[in-house]
Amino acid sequence: MKLSDALRRVIDYYLYRDLQRGWRVTAPNLEDVGLLAFDYEGLKGEESLLGETALWEAGFSVRVDRDSEQFIETPAPLRLCPPELREELLRTLLDILRRSLAIKVDVLDPQKQLDLVEQTKPRLLEDTVWYLEDARELAKSVVACPHSRHQQDRTGFFVSSYGAYGRRVVALTSVNYFHAVTLPGVQTPFARAHDGDQ
Repeated sequence: MKLSDALRRVIDYYLYRDLQRGWRVTAPNLEDVGLLAFDYEGLKGEESLLGETALWEAGFSVRVDRDSEQFIETPAPLRLCPPELREELLRTLLDILRRSLAIKVDVLDPQKQLDLVEQTKPRLLEDTVWYLEDARELAKSVVACPHSRHQQDRTGFFVSSYGAYGRRVVALTSVNYFHAVTLPGVQTPFARAHDGDQ
C-alpha cells in the first residue's frame, strides 16, 4: 500500500467519524457547516424507491424462507400521504441512520478496521492526527433495529414510534399510532418505549 492510499483510507474513516452526532459539543461537523452534502442514489427518479407506485399503493413481498414469501402491506398513512412527504420521511430516516453510523462501509467494519490500522501504521507518522493506533478505539458501524430497545439488547440503533423520528412520522402523517409491521425475524416492531429510541 502506498502512502497516498493509506492517507486516503484514514481520511475516509475520519469523514464518517465526523458525521456521527454528539461526539463534539463545541465544533459542528462538515455537514453542519455546509461543506459536505449527501444525496441518496436510487431514492428519486423513474426507477427509484419513490417511483415504485405499486410499493406505495399496496406493499411488497419478502422471502420468509426458501419456499415461501410474505406480503407486507404498506401502512395506510404512507399509502395516503403525498409523494413529497414520503420523500421527506425517507430522507430524514436515511439521514438519521447515517448520522448514527448505521451504514455499511469498510472503514467502520470492526474486522476491516484491524486491517486498516495494520496497513496504515507503518506509513503514517506516530503522534499525528492521521495515525490510527488501536482498532478498538475507532468508531464502529451499528445495526438499526425497527423496535424499541429491549433489556437484552446490548448494541444497535433503535427506531420506534416512541423516539424522535417516530413522533415526527406520527405528527406529519396525522395519525396517533404506528401501523405495526411484522417482518420475518422481528418479533415486536414499534413496541414499548425506552430511552435511546429514534
